[in-house]
Amino acid sequence: MDNFKIQEFDIVIIGGGAGGLASANRLFRKNKKLKICLIENEIFHKCIPQLFYSLFGTTKNNKFSMPISKLIPKEIFWIKKAVTKISPENSSVLLDNLQEIKYKALIVAVGARHNFDLIKGYEKERELGRAISIYDYQTYPNLKNIIENSKLQDIIFTYPKGVVKCPGVTFKILFLWKEKSNSLFHFFTGRQSIFPIPYYANLIKKQLFTENINSKFNNELISLQDSNATFGLFDIDQLVDKVIVDYDFIHVTPSVSAPSLITNSTLVDSTGNWLDVDAKTLQNPRFKNVFGVGDVCSTLNTKTATAAFYQSKICSENVLCFLEGKSLSSMYDGFSLCPLILQSGKALMAQFNYDEFPIKKLPFIQPRAESRLNWLFIKYVYPRLYWRLGVKGRMPF
Repeated sequence: MDNFKIQEFDIVIIGGGAGGLASANRLFRKNKKLKICLIENEIFHKCIPQLFYSLFGTTKNNKFSMPISKLIPKEIFWIKKAVTKISPENSSVLLDNLQEIKYKALIVAVGARHNFDLIKGYEKERELGRAISIYDYQTYPNLKNIIENSKLQDIIFTYPKGVVKCPGVTFKILFLWKEKSNSLFHFFTGRQSIFPIPYYANLIKKQLFTENINSKFNNELISLQDSNATFGLFDIDQLVDKVIVDYDFIHVTPSVSAPSLITNSTLVDSTGNWLDVDAKTLQNPRFKNVFGVGDVCSTLNTKTATAAFYQSKICSENVLCFLEGKSLSSMYDGFSLCPLILQSGKALMAQFNYDEFPIKKLPFIQPRAESRLNWLFIKYVYPRLYWRLGVKGRMPF
C-alpha cells in the first residue's frame, strides 16, 4: 500500500522479484514489529520460468503471474513507485515522485538488465521478424508461432561470453526446438566453456554433438543486419577477426548487468557492473546497512530464481543481526539450482555452489543424472513450489 506519512522504515526492500518478495516475507515472519517497506512499481509478479516451460507443454500450470498484493501480508508497506536514486551516505532512496524514503537497513533486489543494446541491429531484425529472444519478454507471444514454422532453414542460437540470466534456458529451448524441427541448427558462443560448472558443460557439449548441432566456440555476436550475423573472434578482449554467417532466424541470448540505478551509484563494484556485496554475507563492504539479493549482486553464483530464494534466507538473517547490533551469522555458499532439459521427457536438476561441483542440497533431487522424475518435478511440482514456498520465503533449505 502507499503510505507517505511514514517516511522512515526499519527495512526498505527495492524490487518485487523473487528475491525481494522472499526477503520481505521472511523478515515479516521473523519479526512482525519491524516496519518493512517494499518499493516496486509493477503490480504483478511474473514467474519467468513458467513462460518458458509453457512453450513446449513442459508444465501444466498456466499461472504465470500473480498480483503482488496477494504475495505479501498487508502489514508490509508497498509503495508502487520506481526508485530513481539511492543515497547510501544518507540512508535514503528517492522515488520518481521526488519523495525521499529513509531506512535503517536496505535490501537491493532490483534484478539484472538484459544488454540487448550491445548487439547492433537486434531491434531492427526483431521488428522484421528474423530475431527474437526468450529473454525479450515483450516478444514472447511470437516465439511459439516461430517454433512451429516449418519453413525456416538455418536457425542460429547465440550465447555471450558475459554473464547470463539462468544459463540453462538457452539450451532448453535449443534442444526442445530441435526435436520439433527439420531446420539446420547452429550454436555460436563467445565462450570456451558453455556452462559455469564443468560437469554440466560436458553434458551439454555431448548433447550438441549427439543432435548434430553445428557449434562454434569463441565466436561472440557483435551485430545483426539483413539476415547476416557478424561474430567476433577475440583474444582475451582484443578483436582479432570477424566472421559473417547467414540465417533465416536467430535466437539471441544477451549478457546481463545491474540496472543503471546501481551502476550509476556509489554501491557499484570495481567492475562497474554489479551491486558490490560480500560473497558470503551479502553485505555491502562500504555501507554496512546495505545488503543485496538475487541477480543484481556481484556474487559469482549463477543467476537463477532458486539462488535468489536461497540468498533471501542468508540476507534476511544478516539484516536482523545488523539491526540488533550482532555479528553477521549467516553465510552464503554460492548455492544455485538450474534445471537442464537436454531431451523431452527427462530433466537434470543441476545443483552447485562456489566450489563448481555438483552438490545435493535438496535431498529428494539427484544432481548428476537426467531422469523422468525430474521432468515430472518441473512439470507438476515446481510451479507450486515457486508460488507457495519460493516467493513466500519458505523454500526447504
